Amino acid sequence: MNVCFTGTILAAYNGGREAKENCYKIIEMLTNFGNVFTERIDDKKPNYSDETRSNNKVFKCKYMDWAAHIANALVVEISYPCNKLDSFINRIAKDIPVLCLVHTEDVAWFLKMIEKTPGVTVCKYKSIDEVPKILLNFFAQFPTS
Repeated sequence: MNVCFTGTILAAYNGGREAKENCYKIIEMLTNFGNVFTERIDDKKPNYSDETRSNNKVFKCKYMDWAAHIANALVVEISYPCNKLDSFINRIAKDIPVLCLVHTEDVAWFLKMIEKTPGVTVCKYKSIDEVPKILLNFFAQFPTS
């Protein structure tokens, strides 16, 4: 299975240390479900090279549209949404299931634009410790091989 993850760049700039760390943890959790294609987080930690990370499951991807087209699912951390993220989510949800993870309460305006979109699941979490269960429930819809 190929999973596309996005949300990391804005978290790195706007969300502070906790948001950035949460994104790193979510990426690591997603490796339990398959290969993870993600945008570049930053150059300091952890080192996702241009090709693969040491576990051969995390791939840095410059073009998220391309990654989403080879993925079986898209996972988005939307606590710090960026411009046009709603149109990206709505477009991708036509082809593959989308899970939107929300850690803050400040995005009600954004949720109104995506939560009624077919193929989009929105899950709020208060602690990063809740995310593994959310991921298990989301990925249960996919057949195992």
